[in-house]
Amino acid sequence: MKTKKSSKVQNILLVCAAALSAAIFAAPFDAAFNHALADKPARPSFKDVLAESSPDAEDVALATQKLIETGRITLEEIEEKIVIRWRGPKKNDLFGESVKARAKSAAGFHIYKSKNRYMNFVLLAAIDADSSGYYKYEDFDLKNDEVYFYKITLVDSDGGDNYLLPQFQAAARDVNRPSRPEKPEVENGDGFVKLSWKPYTKDDFYEYQVLKSEIIGGEHEIASRIRQSAVRQFVDSEVVNGKSYGYILRILDKSGNVSRPSNECVARPKDKSAPAPPKNLRAEPGNNTVTLFWERTEASDCEAYKIYLCEGAPAPSNKLKFLAKTPASESFINNYQVKNLKNGKIYYFSVSAVDFSGNESAMAFEVKGAPVDFTAPHAPSYIKVSAMNAANKIEWASVPDFDKDLSGYRIYRKSTAFPKFIAVADIKKPKKSQTQIYSAEKEPKGARTIDKFYPVIYQYEDSGLYNAMAYYYYVVAYDNKGNESRASETGEGIPRDKMAPGKVSGLSASSRIAKIILGWKANKKERDLLGYYIYRRAEKDGEYAIIAEIKKPGQTSFEDLDLEFGVKYHYRVSAFDESLNESVASDEKSAVAKFSNQISFSRAYLKNRPYTYCFSINLNEMSLCWSKSFDNISWSSWSGKVEFPAPPNMGKMTQFSAQKWSKGFLIFSYNPQTLDLFFINSADEKTFPAWRLLFNKVELPPNFGKRCFVSFEKDEKSIMAFAYNPLTQSVYHNLSRDLESFLRWSPCGLKVAPPSADSDMNKYFVTADDKGYYLFSYDLESGELTQSMSFDKKHWKSWYKFAKNLKKPKNLETDKKK
Repeated sequence: MKTKKSSKVQNILLVCAAALSAAIFAAPFDAAFNHALADKPARPSFKDVLAESSPDAEDVALATQKLIETGRITLEEIEEKIVIRWRGPKKNDLFGESVKARAKSAAGFHIYKSKNRYMNFVLLAAIDADSSGYYKYEDFDLKNDEVYFYKITLVDSDGGDNYLLPQFQAAARDVNRPSRPEKPEVENGDGFVKLSWKPYTKDDFYEYQVLKSEIIGGEHEIASRIRQSAVRQFVDSEVVNGKSYGYILRILDKSGNVSRPSNECVARPKDKSAPAPPKNLRAEPGNNTVTLFWERTEASDCEAYKIYLCEGAPAPSNKLKFLAKTPASESFINNYQVKNLKNGKIYYFSVSAVDFSGNESAMAFEVKGAPVDFTAPHAPSYIKVSAMNAANKIEWASVPDFDKDLSGYRIYRKSTAFPKFIAVADIKKPKKSQTQIYSAEKEPKGARTIDKFYPVIYQYEDSGLYNAMAYYYYVVAYDNKGNESRASETGEGIPRDKMAPGKVSGLSASSRIAKIILGWKANKKERDLLGYYIYRRAEKDGEYAIIAEIKKPGQTSFEDLDLEFGVKYHYRVSAFDESLNESVASDEKSAVAKFSNQISFSRAYLKNRPYTYCFSINLNEMSLCWSKSFDNISWSSWSGKVEFPAPPNMGKMTQFSAQKWSKGFLIFSYNPQTLDLFFINSADEKTFPAWRLLFNKVELPPNFGKRCFVSFEKDEKSIMAFAYNPLTQSVYHNLSRDLESFLRWSPCGLKVAPPSADSDMNKYFVTADDKGYYLFSYDLESGELTQSMSFDKKHWKSWYKFAKNLKKPKNLETDKKK
């Protein structure tokens, strides 16, 4: 019978071995098994399989963790049971020891178990292989929290054990938490709380956990851990009498399972000892008040203080009576203000301490105090200072007399001559002002109405002051005790008369080059005359505007420089005194600012002889005259005036360039404000047609600014532009070859200083020829002509006189009165 059974088992094992071998070569997962089995002996014995070197506890734990992480096994550790699951060869899967060896098949698995990782492994179960490749074994009746060691071997068709998995460990776990404990019983003591509860009788007890909260229903924190099941009490001495605390109880078993918390019990320890009486009680008087101060009692459970008082000295018939209860402060000094007392009367006070349990201390030694009026009236809310002749009128608002002790008002003053405030008036019966800005109102109060306070406006005149001097005032109120209120806001007043100076007479307006000069007769009758206002309007404007304020009574002239040339301006002058009274404006006078002449130079060949032309252009009459020189020493007489029309771009900054060339006279008009360039040509040098636009836009040179002279010159193929600024001492040039656009401005001299006698009457002009650049300077006042030149566009020669007998132009505009 045994032989048949053994033969049957062997046949099953052979089939399993064949299935295991096929599975190893067929699936990626089973390749791991093939690799593991290939390194083992062809026919391992039971002893060989179980006799691997005993690993350390940490190695077994790490091996177990690795098996779980790679999915080769899963472990379910539950109450008194361990469930092992693993993946392995299917039934009859083939596997082999070598290429030439006879194939064997998987028949099943042997599970060995030991409580010792070193030895004493016994066969726990034999599991037959099946067609799923997934296997499970449940190990029952285990002791919770005890570690067991397992080995799983692969049984082949010959009944032999083969290495499959390394040694691993597991332990049954208690997953049932303890039952919920009942609500603890509370005993409130003096400075402590005692809790008690029913015992936990099961064998898996580990500890009681008592949790505490200082807020009922709030978050609890562990106050104690008790690890003896027989100890069923807890005394909490870290409490404050009179304060409520919440407690709950939990039970923790050996497996770490925590019970549900019990219902919360509330404890409130009771204090049966009264606190010590407050120390160093003292009283500070105030207006209808007395403020009491005392040192904080040493008792930590002090909740409040009781205030006692009596009017007059204490006696059996005049005992201290309870007045109020005030919360205790954590500050070292506590205080309380007793209000609604009568000033001048003597009161006696005492204080006692009360704890959270209602225990009251003895009274402190009584102190006496008498209220005194230290409270000042309210500050006036309104002040206004009005200027008068040699005086100021001060108006202010009355203040409410809540204490019925208002005495009067004081007015303080300072001035620019005396910069410190001094009292100038003490008014007990102020005069009511004629102007009242507040009106009476009724304020509802319940079912009736009461009169609402509204200020009365009072006034005071401060006389004997200096006109035109600034004075500053503020007002205070004071009571019968001499308490002075805060100051009102500060008001300013400048006394002045209201008589304006007489009308200015003798106004004249004279046209000058780039300016208009005004003159008038001095107003000698006014002793307090301070100065004059200058009014101006342009011909196109309808209203006058002040352009100057002259605070010099002796000045009777004014130069107006901020003008547009050719525009007619109208002027009036008025006088004002130290009180800023202004006279009637003078009669109107008009004038036009004149342009100064512009000077141009050009070089031309007449009958194959080189000539230098000097042109004088008068913009006030739009006339042109010229002089020429063959040797640059002797100059011809100036020609007669030739008039030409005003260009379309005529303006305050327009610059003209005149040129003599083969086709007569050529004039350019360039406006730096509009950037456009116009030209006009006279073939007969007598008459001129209409102006024509040459360029819509010619960019300003880099050195453009005050006293920058821009000039243009044309040859047969191009137009050249030049710019010289004596202030920046720089020369720039530009060129247009296609007569459609200019190139960029380029420097041709960055250190070209003007002549030593340079002034606003010096006019400059730059011209050029094949040899180099020439810079001319002509002084309109002296008629002196000088020249500088450069042949390399960098270095310029020193200035030298360029003419001996060149006289002033016939059309020269001067500042002589007409």
